[in-house]
Amino acid sequence: MGINHSYMLFFQRQDLWHALDGLLTIAEPHQPPAIIHFPDHQKEIPLDPWPMHRDVVRHDDPEFNFATVLKFDWDEAIEDWIDRIGRDPDPDRAPPDPEEQGLASIGYIYLNIYTDLTQRFDLAGPSENVVLFEFDTTGSRMSMLFSGSTAMRAAFIRLLENYRGLCGVFNWEGSEPEVFWLKGRHLCEYLGDTDPLPDAIEAWLQSQP
Repeated sequence: MGINHSYMLFFQRQDLWHALDGLLTIAEPHQPPAIIHFPDHQKEIPLDPWPMHRDVVRHDDPEFNFATVLKFDWDEAIEDWIDRIGRDPDPDRAPPDPEEQGLASIGYIYLNIYTDLTQRFDLAGPSENVVLFEFDTTGSRMSMLFSGSTAMRAAFIRLLENYRGLCGVFNWEGSEPEVFWLKGRHLCEYLGDTDPLPDAIEAWLQSQP
């Protein structure tokens, strides 16, 4: 079994679509786009919706799943990953050389958006005001990139800062989750058995001596 690290970004429900639009500014556009059906209109999301395995996606679905290629500034961890993945025979997994492009394209990164947190956590009922963007890897090699890249973390922090994010958590899978951002504050706190949810995190932090 490989390791599977992930980034968990929590937003207010009212900021869901603005935060997704913000993510699109660092994403390679995919054609054809996913079509989100609202009661009075449709919204095109130029991300690959194949993980959903369905043709109709509704705005009030409890979960959305996309495959993404995201663009980041270069750092040592990304350069090392590019060097390794560049030898992969699959061209879809081999981003261009840093001298040929200003940003590094990293993919696939799986994006799971939970509008009903009971789809992701063992909760008594759905949260009315919080949604989760979880960025998942394709396996151990990309998980190591997730944990080692300062440029990736900086990009996710900018999303939280620009779209009124509630908190950012790095899921180490099997180890204590790390809170790295909470309501405008940069942190480095490990949660132990505490659920990685905004209210639980705030209560846990207030209980610490």
